[in-house]
Parts: sequence; C-alpha cells; structure tokens
Amino acid sequence: MQWNYYTPKFECDTVNRELLKYAPWSGHRFFIYDFVRNFKPQTIVELGSHYGCSAFAMAQAIKDGGLSSTFWAVDTWQGDDFTQNDYQRDVYSTFREVRDTCYSGSYVKMLRMTFDEAVCSFKPHTVDVLHIDGSHHYRDVEHDFEHWKERLKPNGIALFHDISEDKFCGNIMGSHYFWEDLKKAYPWTAEFPFSLGLGVLFLDESVYQTFKKQVDFGVYQACNNSEAIFLKDDLRKYYFKSADAQAYLGDLKGQVAVLNGHLKKYEQDVAGKDDYIRELEEKLRSQAGEAECFHTEIVRVKNDYERTFAEKNAYIGTLEEKSRGQTEEIERFQAEMARVKNDYERTIVEKDTYIRELERGRESAAKDAVAGEAKIKADYQKTIDEKDAYIETLKQEKDEINRELNRIISQKDELLHHLTEENERLAAGLAEAKESAQPEQLSQLTEEIAQIKADYQCTIDKKEQYISQLEEECSHFSQILEKQTAEIEKDYQKTIDGKESYIKELEAAQRESEKQRQTQSESYQKRLEETLSEMALHTGRLEEMSAAMLSLKDALAQSTVRCNELEMALQSSQFLNQSLAEEKDACRVQKEQLEAQLMKADEQYRNTWNYKMQHWMKKT
Repeated sequence: MQWNYYTPKFECDTVNRELLKYAPWSGHRFFIYDFVRNFKPQTIVELGSHYGCSAFAMAQAIKDGGLSSTFWAVDTWQGDDFTQNDYQRDVYSTFREVRDTCYSGSYVKMLRMTFDEAVCSFKPHTVDVLHIDGSHHYRDVEHDFEHWKERLKPNGIALFHDISEDKFCGNIMGSHYFWEDLKKAYPWTAEFPFSLGLGVLFLDESVYQTFKKQVDFGVYQACNNSEAIFLKDDLRKYYFKSADAQAYLGDLKGQVAVLNGHLKKYEQDVAGKDDYIRELEEKLRSQAGEAECFHTEIVRVKNDYERTFAEKNAYIGTLEEKSRGQTEEIERFQAEMARVKNDYERTIVEKDTYIRELERGRESAAKDAVAGEAKIKADYQKTIDEKDAYIETLKQEKDEINRELNRIISQKDELLHHLTEENERLAAGLAEAKESAQPEQLSQLTEEIAQIKADYQCTIDKKEQYISQLEEECSHFSQILEKQTAEIEKDYQKTIDGKESYIKELEAAQRESEKQRQTQSESYQKRLEETLSEMALHTGRLEEMSAAMLSLKDALAQSTVRCNELEMALQSSQFLNQSLAEEKDACRVQKEQLEAQLMKADEQYRNTWNYKMQHWMKKT
C-alpha cells in the first residue's frame, strides 16, 4: 500500500466552522482523512461524535475518494461531565444539519442511542475501524473497548482520543491511564501526542508494520502546528473583539437601564393620562347632563315667554276693544261740553246786546229828559235798578257758570290725579283699572293706554335688539368653534396618515425579524393603536358636544336669562378642545419616542445576539 498525503477542503466548515475547526479533535483531521483515503475501510464506527469534527473528516474522505465505505455515528448527543458546558444548544440537530447539507448520501448514518444499545446492531468481526471518543473516565473507556473489540475484524484498527497527559478541567483524563495500560497488552500501537492525543491500536502486525513504514508522523505534527498558529491568531483577534464587545456590552447595559427607566416613566405617564382621560370622560358626561338640563330649562322659558306674550297680546286686544267703546263715550262727553260752551257764549252775546240796547235807551231817555225829567229819572232809576238787578242776576249766573266750569276743571284735575294713580296700578293689572275708571277719566285712560302700548312696544324692540345682538355673538362663537374643530380634525387626520404610513413600514420590518421581537413589536403597536382609538373616541365625543352646542344656539338666542351660562359653557368647551389637543400632541410625541426606543432596542438586541454568538463560538 502506498500512503498518499492529501490537502482536503472540509465542506462541513462552511456550515459550522466555529464548532468544528476549533474543536479539540481538529488537530487530527488531516491524518484521519488520509487514513480513510489510504486504508479504504468498509465499516467505520465512532462511539461519541459530539458536533462531528472527526466524523465529518472521515465522511469527507469517503465522499472525495468515492469509497464504498459506511460511517456509523453512535451518540446520545446529551454529553457527559467533560462536555456539559458544550451542550447549551441542540447538538443533535446541528450534527444532522451538517450531514444533510454536505454529506447527504447514505454513507453517513446516525444511531441516537447508548454505546451498549448500539453494539447489538453489529455482528462480530464486521467493523474495520472503531473510534472510541465517549466518556473519558478510565472505567468507561475500558468498558467501551471490552464490549466492542469483538466487533472488530481480525485486522481491524481501534482509535482512542484524549490519551495525552494534558490536564482537562484541572485533571489528567482517565483515558490517558487506560491507554498506557492498553499498550502493555497490545504491542502494535502508534500515537500522536498533540491535540489531546490520538492513539492507534492495530490487531494485525502486518498492517501495523506497513503503517509505521509509510506514514511520516512529522507531516501531521507540522499540519497541527500550522493549524495551531492559525487558531492562536484567530483567538488573538477574537480576544480584542471580545474586549470591545465587553465594553460595548457594558454600554448597552447602561442604555438598557436608562431605557427601562424611560419605559417605567412612560408606563407611569400612560397611567396618569388614563386617569386624566377618565376624569375628562366624567366631566363630559356631567356637562352632557347639564346641557340636557339647560336645554330643558331653555324650552320651558321659551314656552313661558311665548305663552306670556300671547296672553299679553290677547289682553291688549281686549283693552283696545274696550278703549274703542270708551272713546265713543268721551266723544259724546266732548260734544256735550261743546254745546254747553256754545250756550254760554250765546248767552253772553245776548246779554251784551241787551246792555247796548239799554244804553241806547238811556241816551234816548236823556233826550226826553226835558219833557219829563222827573218821570224820566224815575223811569231811568227804575230801569237802572232793574238793569242792576238783572246785571247782578247775570253776574250770579256768570259766577255760577264759572263755578261750574271750575268744578269741571277741578274734576278734570282729580281725574288726571286718579289716572296717574291708575297708571301705577296698571303695572299690577289693567283689569282693575278698567273696572274702577269713570267716564270722565276715559280720555286720560286712553292716553295712558296708548303710552303703555308705546312703552311696551319700546321694551319689546329693545329686547329684540338685545336678542339679535346675542345671536350675532353666538354666531361668532360658533364660527370660532367650527374653525378650531376643523383645525383639530385636520391635524388629527394628518397625524393618523403619518402613523398609518409608519405602521406599514414597521410591519414590513417585523415580518423579517425573529418571532420574539415580532411579538414585542406587535404588543407595542397594539398599545399605540388602543391609545389612538381612545383619542379618536374622545375627538368624536368632542365633535358631538360641539354639534350639541350648535343645536342650542337658537334656544340660547331667545333666552336672555341663560346668556352668561352659555358663554361660560362655550369657554369651557374651548378649554376642553385645547386640553384634548395638547393631550393628543403629548401622546404623539410619546409614540415617536417609544418607536425610537423600540428601534434602538431592536438594534441593541441584534448586536447583543451577534456578540453572544461570537463569544460562544470563541468559547467553544
């Protein structure tokens, strides 16, 4: 047999380089590859494959050489006290992944069972090569060899790993002492002292002699030394990377602590805002109840006002009807007074005419004085006496007429005084004034009624003017409220559009992330959507309240009593709008901060995961 030296390329390193190239067995991979290519064994059994450093080196030789060999990997893939720290991941799945990716042919078989269970699967003298690399305790190695040596062919070969005096976990492994004892019982052995040591036991002397003559152990020592230098250089690089990663990890921990503080503060702020939102909802419900009561009061006042206005109009109509009857009586009284005045003036004229006639008669008598002076004087005296008596009578009649006129004037003054008193009583009720009025007072009563109507009409005009002013003010307040509501809706819609766009981007990124980070992102997104829904609900309630305020405008315009309360309600509504707008802006800022923290935490999570993977690979 001619021993050939190869320079293989191990395909398994492309799948699991860190756990294979850096494994303790890696120093023997070039030897075992050449061993399989040159010996061409039919059946190879390995007791303890772990991640597969030795297994895949032999599988690579079978694949590259096109050999008809079959390799059996026997392992529970659960580890022992020497490898317990290397089993922090699913080693079995990792081994099978490399096999299926690089060595998918039927020449690599896996038996997931104990070594004692697997021994029954092989008949005696059917195994060409037996590799024992299970438990490293003396009794365990001895037990494995004693149970499996009958399965080896007469010219079979047994390989033992971990036979060097190197200390592992502070102690020399039991496999070293067993190998030393084994060499005393079997004279045909060879060993490689590097990479924790590899012992080769030959059952046939001729095979052993051929091996000793053709294999240059120095070649594999040189390969191991070269690999060791390369691995040490890698370790040095990883050391500095690890130092940088440790510093970065410390910084990350500090940032995580700060983020946790921010998240705690955010949760407290959210709880406080939830309480404030509940208070706002209570206030809204209370204001809705007050608005309903206020609306009911306005309807009642309006009905009372309309009923009072109708009753007053009816009473005024009654007064006008009665005033028309009293006007006719006053006109008759005035006609009678005119007739009396005419009679008085006619009497005065007649008396003056008679006096002038008497004076003419006196002149005539003076002319006849000569004829009968005595008689004339007597007649004249008699006439004078009669005239004086008549004049006295006329004077008495005139005085009587004057007294009557003064009496009438006095009655008129009394009527005026009485009407003044009646005017004061008209404020309490015009019905009593009607019943107590005298015919002489009808003229003054008519004037007073006209004056009352004029004053009432003036009062109505003033009230209508004031109501019109209130309508203009309410319209102004409504316009301001509508403008603010439109601005709020515009800002809200803009915020919603921006948030929806960001949510789509976030969902696209989440689909490419791992399951745990996706769950966290969805949780944060759900909380944000609930906050937005609550803000939308409050905005809807605010719009409903604004609509209710606008519906009350007409009723408020007709009520002078509730005007101040309406203005206070409008001011309160504007303050509530401002408060909700500030609350919405605060929630938007907090959402942006939370999204930034989420992205930063996600980046830190990826960096931390990559660092842990590198650190774990280095440790392995």
